[in-house]
Amino acid sequence: MLCEVLSLGEGGIGDNFVAGQYATVESWTPLGSRAISEWEDGRLGSARPPKGPESRATFQDTNGISVSAFSERKDAAKEFARFMTTRSSSKNNMLVEGNPSVVPDVYEDDEIQAEYPSELLDDMRFNLENAQGENYMAQPQVDDYLNEQITQALLGNKEPRAALEDAYANIERLYQDIGLI
Repeated sequence: MLCEVLSLGEGGIGDNFVAGQYATVESWTPLGSRAISEWEDGRLGSARPPKGPESRATFQDTNGISVSAFSERKDAAKEFARFMTTRSSSKNNMLVEGNPSVVPDVYEDDEIQAEYPSELLDDMRFNLENAQGENYMAQPQVDDYLNEQITQALLGNKEPRAALEDAYANIERLYQDIGLI
């Protein structure tokens, strides 16, 4: 399929999404707001996480701001972090970079509402209001299970479907062992 929009300057992932190579991308804020005006209704959408334990998969893509424990100027770094989380800075970051705001009332701003589709703003606000931090110490094991099985498939030692099923079974067992499911 030939697409009228050849590149949105989002790099490989964004450009391949626009070209129809990917069905989903982890975040499409500014990609979505740019593409939505070029595409017909219904081609691009946003979704909220499901209810129940699966809702832990909520993902809100923002630029994280951290202060290193090794910073020689912690006070200046903390002041910068405070500035970046002000309403005006958060609004500017959303307009310029497309990152969801960490300040809830920015979503009510007229300029923001004019820039983004209402369903996307509703989903971003929902994710912000329902976000929960979670330490995910099992990630290295999950990565190992996936890498081990994907490598077997890539080397031709295992059928891809069997590799994914084995990875799924290993991860499910891990999750059961640590009480996630």
